[in-house]
Amino acid sequence: SIQEQTFYGIWDDGIGNHTPADLLEQTISEEFNNDVGEVRGVTDLDIDYNNYKGWKIDLPDLGERVVTAPRALGRLVFFSSIVPSLGACEFGGNSWHMAVKIHNGGKPSSNAFDVNNDGLFNANDLTDMGDAVSGIGVDSLVSETRYIDDADSLSIYAVNNDLEGNTIIRQVSGPYSRAEGRRSWTTMPKKAPVTEIQ
Repeated sequence: SIQEQTFYGIWDDGIGNHTPADLLEQTISEEFNNDVGEVRGVTDLDIDYNNYKGWKIDLPDLGERVVTAPRALGRLVFFSSIVPSLGACEFGGNSWHMAVKIHNGGKPSSNAFDVNNDGLFNANDLTDMGDAVSGIGVDSLVSETRYIDDADSLSIYAVNNDLEGNTIIRQVSGPYSRAEGRRSWTTMPKKAPVTEIQ
């Protein structure tokens, strides 16, 4: 299907029955980075949860869709979209690796990606307008993104494979933090019945 697809972030308030009109709309725009060329930006409209129940982002490329699970890292949500080739006998396509704020779906406040893969998060990773990049294109369909913590460099890396089996690695999300996510778990045994003694 080439029907326009949408990525949503919805506040689970336990009520349900929300419609697209209940969601704040953020918009993807084409931007430019001096080192890598075309990138994506996203608007950053404020959200008032008294009026909205979440946010949405329409995916602009023809046939673009999200088919793998997103990942929350800190105050951002990362997701990958794919854009399959439209020809009936064509193989492949391209992809986008995206990052937006969890609370409103807007562009990151600071660098979410090491855009030029130089190992640094700095001004060279911004758009030519000085904004944080919200999306980086990949010239292939990619596998589900895996996120790997590197304790030696205190960094997080997004890892994909393309259709030819090449591994794509990009540093994301700024500082590494051991504080996020579940640290351990245990099963609580059922409480033994209490027998009353008289």
